[in-house]
Amino acid sequence: MPPPGDGWQRVDREKNRDGKPFLDKGEQAEEKAGTKVYEIWTRPTPEETKVLAFDGDKVRKFVACPSCGYLTFTKPFVKTLKRATTRRTGEGERVQECAFCRHKCRSAWWCSLKSPNRREEEAAREEAARAVAAVAAAGVAAAAVPVVAGSCFRQGGGLM
Repeated sequence: MPPPGDGWQRVDREKNRDGKPFLDKGEQAEEKAGTKVYEIWTRPTPEETKVLAFDGDKVRKFVACPSCGYLTFTKPFVKTLKRATTRRTGEGERVQECAFCRHKCRSAWWCSLKSPNRREEEAAREEAARAVAAVAAAGVAAAAVPVVAGSCFRQGGGLM
C-alpha cells in the first residue's frame, strides 16, 4: 500500500534487487540475511522517497547488533573447541556475530555428555564441578552451578 498522498510509484525490486541508491549498506545486509524486506516508494512532485520496512522470514534468527544497530546479529550458538567424552568435560565457546559489521561476542562453555553407566556419570559430574570451581579460583565470578551430566555450563555459572 503506497504512503499517503498522490503520485507514488513503487520501485520494482525485480529490476533493482539491491535497492540502490535508496537503501544503505546495513539495510541491504538486513535484506540479504532475510530479517527485513523493504518496499521503496518514490514520487516526482515534490521529489520524495519513502522506504517501508517489513519483517522478513528469518527475523527470529537475528537480534539488533549492539555495535551497528542493524537486525543482523546472530542469536547465540555454541562452537565446539574440544569434544566431551565419557571421561573428560568438553570445551566450547558461545558465539554471536553480526552479518553486517562483523562485531563478535564470545564466552567460554563447558559441556559433559551423558555417561553410559552410573559410575561414569558420577565421575563426569565431579569433573564438571571441578572445571567450574577452577574458573572461580582463577578469579572469574562463578555462581554455584548444579552439575548434571548432559548439561552445558557457561563461564560465570548458570546452565545453558
